[in-house]
Amino acid sequence: MKIMNNRKRKQNKNLKPSYCVFVEGKTEKTYLKEFKCYELNNKINMDIYSQLKSCDVLCSNKNSVDDVIKTLREAEQKGYDKVFYVFDKDVLLAQDNNTPKGKQKPSEKLKVMKEKLENTTILENSPCFELWLLLHFIFTTRSFNNCDDVMNELKKYDNSYKKGNAIYQEYMDKLGFAIKNAEKLDREETESKAQIYKIIKELLIKTNS
Repeated sequence: MKIMNNRKRKQNKNLKPSYCVFVEGKTEKTYLKEFKCYELNNKINMDIYSQLKSCDVLCSNKNSVDDVIKTLREAEQKGYDKVFYVFDKDVLLAQDNNTPKGKQKPSEKLKVMKEKLENTTILENSPCFELWLLLHFIFTTRSFNNCDDVMNELKKYDNSYKKGNAIYQEYMDKLGFAIKNAEKLDREETESKAQIYKIIKELLIKTNS
């Protein structure tokens, strides 16, 4: 994967802040690209990559966790102000249960990854990104069994939702409500998380400061 080199930007403090974000797939990437277009007003550079998928990285019997650590470290060294890796936990939980005895579980690989990366913030959507979208409509501490359960709940409020579609503009007027809900959820003792809000909140603060 080719990552843009921003090392030279460190030589000029007047250049705009620069972020690198790795997400699961097309839906999250499309959402963040729209967020960047509508909210950042060209004040912040945000490079978004979707090639690193938690299932490929953490659920393989190969040592692919080393590959993702290498890629994230490369991103750290390119001069970005911050690197984020956002993953969906639903696949990892299922794979934990199916991991053969004696093999390292995906959740254990994730722990290793967090210990080895000093300058990358790893964020969890549990069970999946769609929980973040649901929080635009309601606050809930419900522990969903899987992403299908979240999708069914989300469609009570947005029955036209489909993965991969451009949706940010439809949700943007509820963004503040969603951030408050996600922050509150993060403080609760529940498996459900929508930590992608941390990127959204930080970039909004940076843009408006």
